[in-house]
Amino acid sequence: HKNIHLSSHIAGVYEDIDQVIIEHELNTIKDFFELEEDKFKKKYERLLLKNKIINDILI
Repeated sequence: HKNIHLSSHIAGVYEDIDQVIIEHELNTIKDFFELEEDKFKKKYERLLLKNKIINDILI
């Protein structure tokens, strides 16, 4: 297609990304059940990739 331009920019993509994402999700779920609410919020409030807690929901 004429309106598609190839780029070398594929930030964050590497061979093990699927496993890293799975481990992060598992750790986040584990922390949700094991940490006190304020400690959970503090741990996840400033993650990269703009993860945020909004209205008590980690997005």
